[in-house]
Amino acid sequence: MIIKTTEEIRADIWYTHRCNYMYWNYDTKEMHEMKTYGGYYPPIASNPSLYIRKRDDVKEILLRLRAKGKKLFLATNSHYDYCDLTMSSAFGPDWRTLFDLCITGAAKPTFFQTTANRFLKADTKKPLFRGEEAKVPLKPGDEYVMGNYKDIETTFESMLGRGSLKYLYVGDNYVSDCYWSGKLKNWDSLAVVEEFASKLWCEIWE
Repeated sequence: MIIKTTEEIRADIWYTHRCNYMYWNYDTKEMHEMKTYGGYYPPIASNPSLYIRKRDDVKEILLRLRAKGKKLFLATNSHYDYCDLTMSSAFGPDWRTLFDLCITGAAKPTFFQTTANRFLKADTKKPLFRGEEAKVPLKPGDEYVMGNYKDIETTFESMLGRGSLKYLYVGDNYVSDCYWSGKLKNWDSLAVVEEFASKLWCEIWE
């Protein structure tokens, strides 16, 4: 058995991350193109339908919510180009119209923990797509990077003309999505855990 120190384990994780998922080349100070770098992104970018299912059922739910006057925002830790690839594959090229705000590189759970990270305009020509600082309230239909929950509240209160709004954040990661958003005042969280569905079906068939 090989026993490693905490620092060695961290170094292994960092090495794996750099080999497979890194967008920013710390050596050359240049952006990697998603479709050309690492072991994770290129296969998905070359044949997205093999890995990503179309979800017209989920799209219909989002459309019904918007029809009822609900405000929707997307906040993902994924970078801009990967988000566009997955969302276009799942919902079609018009996926942005499903949301009032689209936020990539959100840096959750920090997004829910502090107001220190300011919203930046998404700029595909800048490192990690981080453009100039955005004005709050944010502009509906525009795309942003990083940010924080408080500016989200300010933006939607401005849109609707009232305060003390209720928020529901739906996520698939308990720690970065659900735990910290659920601790905020006027926020609740909903965890989407695919493994639970598999377990449920197994119990039904048993």
